[in-house]
Formats: sequence, C-alpha cells, structure tokens
Amino acid sequence: MNERSEINRILIATDLDECSRGVLDHAKTIARRFDAEIMMLHAVPIYASAEPIPLPAVVIDDAAAGQEKAAYSALERLRH
Repeated sequence: MNERSEINRILIATDLDECSRGVLDHAKTIARRFDAEIMMLHAVPIYASAEPIPLPAVVIDDAAAGQEKAAYSALERLRH
C-alpha cells in the first residue's frame, strides 16, 4: 500500500447545521492537500406518521420551498 493515498473527491453528508462548519473546514484542508474536489449532500429529515395525513399539494410544496430556502441560507453561512 502506498504511503500517500490519492484522494480525488470528498463527500460530505450534512444537514447544514452549525456543526457542519468544522466538518467543512476539515474537508477543505484535506482537499487542498490532495487537490481534490468537495461534494456536499444535503440530508433533510423526513417526518413520518403512523397514520396517513392527507395534505394538499400546496402545503407540501410550501414546506419544500421553506426547506430549500433554509438550506441555501445555511450554505451561505458555511461559505463565509
């Protein structure tokens, strides 16, 4: 086995909370060392119910739009 492995990509699975900054900083350090790219996967919790809850499509779309807006906001905070 080589002393130095070749790393081309680093995958970070994150929910973009404040703890993610440390993980991203660590990934950046590794990426610079190996000239690798960082790929982020945004993990979103799914809330389930034992009973089906009929929701109009508008409610689901609004919830998805809110999650997307929050994700972009969190990603911007991580960039700085």
